[in-house]
Amino acid sequence: MSTVQMLRGIVLGSMLSIPVVALAEPPAAGTPEATVRASLILLRDGKSDEWISSWCDTSTLCSPAGIPDLKRFALTRAQSGVKHCLHAPDDSIKVTRVEGDPAKDTEVKIWIKCEESRMPTPSTQKKVGDKWLVTSFSW
Repeated sequence: MSTVQMLRGIVLGSMLSIPVVALAEPPAAGTPEATVRASLILLRDGKSDEWISSWCDTSTLCSPAGIPDLKRFALTRAQSGVKHCLHAPDDSIKVTRVEGDPAKDTEVKIWIKCEESRMPTPSTQKKVGDKWLVTSFSW
């Protein structure tokens, strides 16, 4: 075995022993990121009605007329994939990009990384009173 091959083995072996750490800290309460995390947890747990009443904007995404289709299509798709967007051990999310400033804007778009092999997925949140509500998502 050549010296180069031995060094490759040592480097690769040491890389395998690197511990896996959490990808991100849980977001602060009352932030758009906290809305995303809470939404993902509810959808993962199959609580779409609770998500609709807690985090979905009724003037856009969750209008009374649109809820049946939302449940049938978008939420059914989301519920199967959101488990990949919550990272152990504390169901944290990995925010890759934010468009807008939550301190001064009433609408922001947040991209999160779910699976390493996929592009980050966006969602849009709107400030209604003192709460951020989801107006669109691609989880």
